[in-house]
Amino acid sequence: MTRCELVAVVTQPDRPRGRSGTPCPSPVKEEAAGLKLFLLQPESCRDPLLIQELDDQQPDIALVVAFGQISAPNF
Repeated sequence: MTRCELVAVVTQPDRPRGRSGTPCPSPVKEEAAGLKLFLLQPESCRDPLLIQELDDQQPDIALVVAFGQISAPNF
């Protein structure tokens, strides 16, 4: 069986929720934090710091699931 290492989790920044408008983490962030995974929360998927961080990690594959932005960065 082939194994892989998860090097980072990217999710949306905390967003205001409820009547108070208090910023709340996404379920993805909560799970990643609970597993002590490296977490990135860019405002945009084209953020140069995000692109640089992912490039530094040198992933073999990137999996995107319902990130909520129209365009992805070019690696």
